[in-house]
Amino acid sequence: TDTDGTYWVVVFGPGINGPGTGCATVDDITIQIQVVVPIDAECASDAQIDECPTDTEINNALGTIFSGFTYDYNGETPDQGEVTETVHIVEIDGVPQNPTILIDPTTYSASDLPTWDFCDGLVVVFEYSVIDECESTDSCQATFTIDPDEEDPTASNPAPVTVECLGDIPDPDPEVVIDEADNCGI
Repeated sequence: TDTDGTYWVVVFGPGINGPGTGCATVDDITIQIQVVVPIDAECASDAQIDECPTDTEINNALGTIFSGFTYDYNGETPDQGEVTETVHIVEIDGVPQNPTILIDPTTYSASDLPTWDFCDGLVVVFEYSVIDECESTDSCQATFTIDPDEEDPTASNPAPVTVECLGDIPDPDPEVVIDEADNCGI
């Protein structure tokens, strides 16, 4: 049945003249149907930060993503027990992670990010998953992007040197370049 209520259950003993001819016992049972309400995982918007970020800028962007991971029951408040929340890294720079990497968003920071360099930038896809004791489950993803540094470093060439013999060519000396610069400071 799919309706709440009290129902009678009748059990017949085998009986001498075959099944169902023996003694019967009657008992009642109360059935209460609990409809499982779907859980809804919600993710923050993706976060994209400019090239050459500081650890503080990275941590702020990660914090924005992680604080946006929430769930609800579409306005309802069912009693479906404890909800388990997990966050995994499912993709790094377009490469699916198998197995995925479980992280703790309460402690995850810039120093925990996969190895990356300023020239290439970084793209990490986080997946937020929720499941309650009634096995209602949902997940969503948020992408964290650090833009690549596409601005080349600069430096002036040293003054030309004139030599008369091949043996007079000086060894390379990086110390003669004094105005090198990089927008990322590296």
